[in-house]
Amino acid sequence: MGSKAEETYSKHIHRYNFKFIIEEPEKIGNGINAFLVYIVRYETNLPSFTQSQNSVRRRYSDFLKLFMDLSSRYARFGHIIPTAPEKSLQTLTKVKLGKNLEAINCEVFLEKRRGALERFLNRIGAHPVLCLDSGFKNFLEAEGDLPRTRETAMISKEGIRRMVKDVGDHFPKMGKRSTETDMWFEMKQTQFDNLEMQMKKLARAIDHLVLERQKLCDACFTFSKDLTVLGQVETKSEICVSIQALSDLEFKMGEFNQQQWKLEFLLLGELIKDYLGLISSIKKCFVERARIFKSWQRLQGALILSREKEGKFQVQGKPEKLIIIQAEITSISQQALENEDLYDRISENIAEEIENFESQKSVDFKATIKRYLQCLLDQQEQIVKCWQGFQPALLRMM
Repeated sequence: MGSKAEETYSKHIHRYNFKFIIEEPEKIGNGINAFLVYIVRYETNLPSFTQSQNSVRRRYSDFLKLFMDLSSRYARFGHIIPTAPEKSLQTLTKVKLGKNLEAINCEVFLEKRRGALERFLNRIGAHPVLCLDSGFKNFLEAEGDLPRTRETAMISKEGIRRMVKDVGDHFPKMGKRSTETDMWFEMKQTQFDNLEMQMKKLARAIDHLVLERQKLCDACFTFSKDLTVLGQVETKSEICVSIQALSDLEFKMGEFNQQQWKLEFLLLGELIKDYLGLISSIKKCFVERARIFKSWQRLQGALILSREKEGKFQVQGKPEKLIIIQAEITSISQQALENEDLYDRISENIAEEIENFESQKSVDFKATIKRYLQCLLDQQEQIVKCWQGFQPALLRMM
């Protein structure tokens, strides 16, 4: 993506000036009724908001409800809805049954969830349409708890029904893709299919990298522990001191590897996951556009048949049937016109959303990779200092 497009995108997001910070969650209650509450702090210069700065307490289900509401209102018009983070039944059980967040050992999950929710709100805040939604405004300004809903329950009749409906909706789309009449949209659909495939490969590669880094981290800690035991049975004090120094060094190497796999998991892995969700939203927009086009063409075919009947009734001199068919023609013509307008609107919105997506992707990946490389550089400098600090102990052994 060219620098001009990135500059345009940057000016666009800075114009709305939304900034969100989500603090670490707090566990409320115990047992099956326990849940997490996040403090959402934001700043904005949007005139529709009564306060430029505010903070509210929201549950995860409130975020999920916001996502569902935005999807139901705007996805059918071709707007990309940022995806909310998925639920985790395993961690949910730990949260409900654990005494406190420190005891259930889910630091990585909590940071992953917190970061995902923060990015979710920032993407909505940067969207020119979604940020003006009344439900989004209510989410950020309503005092106290938001009304509860069963639609966001982990296991509920509504949730199961919704999952079955989603599966049913996608079965017809698993076959050959609908024929596209616009070459630009055909090209973009192919590009996003390829981009999704490559990002899934990259996600698997990052998962493998994180797994191997975790193994290296565990190996360093184990090696450090074994060296400590070895140093305790060594009779010569000089060698004992050197072995303990090496043990401390290996422990620090384990900590560095731990920091690094968390960085790769939370920074690179989550970025890829975010964009896979956005690509999925874009592909749903393509599907919705194709559905509207088919509906429009079906109405056009029905209109041709109705006009043929009108001609027959005129020739046959059947005024009663002529009145009925003319009313039908008027109704179908109106529906066809509405579908044509909706098709033009969704096509225009999707094209604009894709342009913003491509600019946003370029900005996000550049910033993330720059931050990742800087963190690696800083870490390598610390590793070098650690080895330099170990050098005197090494010389004492020689």
